Amino acid sequence: MRGSALILAAHGSRRAPAANAEVRSHADTIARAALFDEVAVAFHQGSPSFANVLDTIVSGTVTVVPIMTSDGYYCRTVLPQALACHPRFSRFCVRIGGAVGTHPRCATLARE
Repeated sequence: MRGSALILAAHGSRRAPAANAEVRSHADTIARAALFDEVAVAFHQGSPSFANVLDTIVSGTVTVVPIMTSDGYYCRTVLPQALACHPRFSRFCVRIGGAVGTHPRCATLARE
């Protein structure tokens, strides 16, 4: 496997699909910039799930960016465990970044 993939991972919602659609819109924007060979989304509540998003990836290097406000339970426990349970997990070089909400410029961007 060669190439690089980006996965935007969000908590998501089964009841409010618009929340998941927003993350998909961000993924589409990033995909158009062609910075990665693949751009995918994954949700704790929604489809594809954290546990099966790797079914959609063919690139060997995977960067996962949690689209969450804090670096808490879902970022540190739920997301990594779900990815690691995938039968093909060991075939990928997976890097999970910090939650977007913890970025130092997040407060500045929220004010704009």
